[in-house]
Amino acid sequence: MHGIVLTKRPDDWQILQQEDGKATVCLTGKFKVIKDAIEVGVASAHPIVRVVREDDNYMVIPWHEVEKVDRISEYEGTFETTLSIPEGGLYRIDTSLETKSTLPNVTWLYRGDSVLHLGVGDIFIIAGQSNSSGYSRDFCPDAPHLCVHLFRNRSKWDLATHPMNDSTDAEGLANEEWGIPGTSPYLSFGKEYYKATGRPVGFVQVSLGGSPLPIL
Repeated sequence: MHGIVLTKRPDDWQILQQEDGKATVCLTGKFKVIKDAIEVGVASAHPIVRVVREDDNYMVIPWHEVEKVDRISEYEGTFETTLSIPEGGLYRIDTSLETKSTLPNVTWLYRGDSVLHLGVGDIFIIAGQSNSSGYSRDFCPDAPHLCVHLFRNRSKWDLATHPMNDSTDAEGLANEEWGIPGTSPYLSFGKEYYKATGRPVGFVQVSLGGSPLPIL
């Protein structure tokens, strides 16, 4: 693959816990100029990165070169960079490989991996029994919201929707439900919290229906 391939990155739909109104993200990756371009003539190649708001494509962090590059050659290598992203979102992280031709005043941006639907806000742990697990099975008009996300039991970040304690691909997780979970109050809470604070919300579900309470 030519261009930029990320080897360490946040997950799509991930919520990063803000501290003092921002979150730090580390990216690592590798880069390579396509062979055909080298044959035409490439003078230099530099990995670049930016952060944009997904709702309007506004550049929160403009294109800039990454801080650390280890080169195998002028056209191939690895890199590492750190981003300080302000609270809010949803964001998209874009990467690209900027090349300058041996011809005067000619540059080209090659493809790069992206991170999608990233939020910087607050993360909540959902612990408890039936209500937290989502044992309500009544009619529930509780639509998802783009800024309320869930770390599902399949170990992937996703848009938060009911059932939030679904056990698909849970692979023996400690809070894997025996029954079919339904709705819980937490999606509604997440939407209200976002409305009040403007911070995206991430939930991590660890509750289990019928679990015993510890005796102290």
